[in-house]
Amino acid sequence: MPRVVPAYAALLFYGPSAALALPVFAKEILHVGATQLGFLFSAIGAGAVVGALILASLTEGSGDTRLVFGTILVWTIALAVFGGSDSLRVSVPALFVVGAAQNIAGATTMALLQMRVPLEMRGRAMSLNTLLIMCIRPLGDFPAGAVITWWGFRPAVLLGAALVGAISLPLYFSRRSAPPA
Repeated sequence: MPRVVPAYAALLFYGPSAALALPVFAKEILHVGATQLGFLFSAIGAGAVVGALILASLTEGSGDTRLVFGTILVWTIALAVFGGSDSLRVSVPALFVVGAAQNIAGATTMALLQMRVPLEMRGRAMSLNTLLIMCIRPLGDFPAGAVITWWGFRPAVLLGAALVGAISLPLYFSRRSAPPA
């Protein structure tokens, strides 16, 4: 299995989902209402759109492992900035970057996986994408919610960012006998 898949899985599992984190953040940290919560959700969506456009415009390097790990690093930093933020002015741009980086990392991970499996296995490889998004992401919300309950919002988000970084860095620097993916 390409080493980018476990890194992307760590991002999905340990990074609290927007549906879990943003309402808590809006209420407990920013003390704002539904309109501002909508801005927070929209920032992630707008970032995802821009990330897709950026990825589509790349002519070289779009199938490169470094792109996945680079965007996971950017995602980790942006999530940490968001987790430490006290204002909408910092949170919205940070979430925009989170959305863009996550979209680029996810799309590139799946492209690399598709390029490295035989043609007859591509459907099965795409089922891995479904597993990651539909199973791993929601499963990660349970421990994230528990950490938010026990220690609070900021520690949970910062812990998630730190775990993703701690898992991704060794994967990036690991060498395998197979070509890196």
